[in-house]
Amino acid sequence: MKTLHSNPSKIINVTPLSLTFCTYHQKKISFITQRGIEGPPDLIVEILSPFNSRTDMVTKKNTDLEFGVNEYWIVDPFQKNITVYTQSSGQNVPSHVFTGKDKVSSPQVFPH
Repeated sequence: MKTLHSNPSKIINVTPLSLTFCTYHQKKISFITQRGIEGPPDLIVEILSPFNSRTDMVTKKNTDLEFGVNEYWIVDPFQKNITVYTQSSGQNVPSHVFTGKDKVSSPQVFPH
């Protein structure tokens, strides 16, 4: 993760991601520029590995939620679950944990 200060009035957060999702309905067109995604995406999905668990579960999650990401999903292939954090649930309390054969959904990001 890097925080770049190219302009003293702007803070740019750059993190390597597993999956980033931006919806069209939230006027994200100007948000995707030649430089990349400028602003918080609607959804970030991180897939844990034995080498990145602590970083993804704490540091990146907290930073991304602070920067305005609507939902942050942590996929744990070892525990076979998906833990969802949202702006409304906060950094420390999951809004939902999907396990087993649960149908994974997000009314906030993927409305019907």
